Amino acid sequence: MATAAALHDNLGSVEPMPRRSDRKVPEKPTMEMLAAGSIAGGVSVEAAWNIYQAMLKAAS
Repeated sequence: MATAAALHDNLGSVEPMPRRSDRKVPEKPTMEMLAAGSIAGGVSVEAAWNIYQAMLKAAS
C-alpha cells in the first residue's frame, strides 16, 4: 500500500488532465429550470437566466 508521502513524491511525474470543454449542463436552460431557479432564489425568471449565464461563464 502506498503511503501519502510516496504518492506526493510521484505527483510531479503525472501530467495534468486537459480541461474538458463539454459541459454537464445545457447551454440554454429549459423554462422549467429557470422557473425552479426563480422560485428557489426569490428572483424573476430574467434574473435566474442572468445568474445561469454568469455561472456558465465562471465555469469556463
